Amino acid sequence: MVGFFTYIFFFPNSYYYNPKVSLDIKQGMNFNEVLDSLKSKGVIQYKLPLKFVAYIYNAETKIKAGKIQIPNTLSNVELVELLLTTTKKTDKLISIGEGIWQNKLAKLFKDSLGIDSSKFMELSRDKTFLKSIGFDGDNIEGYLLPETYYFYVDSSPENIISKLYKAQNSFFNNYVKNKTFTTELTRKEILILASIVDGESNKESEFRTIAGVYLNRLKIGMPLQADPTVQYLVREERGDQLFRSDFKIISDYNTYLKRGMPPSPINNPGKEAILAVINPEKHNFLYFVADGTGGHVFSSSFIQHQINVGRYKAWQRNSK
Repeated sequence: MVGFFTYIFFFPNSYYYNPKVSLDIKQGMNFNEVLDSLKSKGVIQYKLPLKFVAYIYNAETKIKAGKIQIPNTLSNVELVELLLTTTKKTDKLISIGEGIWQNKLAKLFKDSLGIDSSKFMELSRDKTFLKSIGFDGDNIEGYLLPETYYFYVDSSPENIISKLYKAQNSFFNNYVKNKTFTTELTRKEILILASIVDGESNKESEFRTIAGVYLNRLKIGMPLQADPTVQYLVREERGDQLFRSDFKIISDYNTYLKRGMPPSPINNPGKEAILAVINPEKHNFLYFVADGTGGHVFSSSFIQHQINVGRYKAWQRNSK
């Protein structure tokens, strides 16, 4: 009996991979999941002895979330004591605005968590990394879901991109696909149009109307003529400021010169814009212009559109 308890409590656990093994205990993990992780990493050979020691220590409900380094040859007693002294990882609540550009997303996390924004942008186009998280493409912009999240303060650019991509996957799989309405658009096409809708307006009440306008234009072969796609081309230089010469830029993203959709999303659209594209408002509108109050005026004819444009320009002159 003495030998048995000596073995359970004090016999060292030996593993043969690295001098130390890193263990990340995530928020909400139960003790059995911690044991599974320790076994999968080779820290322990059998779970039952460690579970017995943890029971004696009443440790099963006291282990905190955190990241720890486990030295080699710890006994079960030492291992349980190490788990009990784990420092809880600090997390931070971060809100990501709908329709955020990738470069602004990188800056947001640099300012909030101190990540390397250049690396964030590089990873966004790194095919090897993107493939490792299940994304088949050469640029993940448009596939990261804006929302309010908790992030550990030591999160890496890899962790953040993976988390936001998984969140959008979950949204599509568990919400979008279960809606009663249907669409012939692919996920990529939905995201492209949703990114344009998000770029056009900050009023969610208009999203379905704007989505309907662009779908009407596509249906008759009319160019999308969307300013946000041109802003996408010059955003690194001057943000959303546009000059007349910008509309002459030769690019597949210039929807004034190129018919159809641009090649990829121009920002990271939010849930409301995505749902607006899937379930657009049915109408005959082909045009819209700002109304001077943060919204837009919609019209079906070019003549009426010109009248609305004139009213908006008059508003601009009177506002100076």
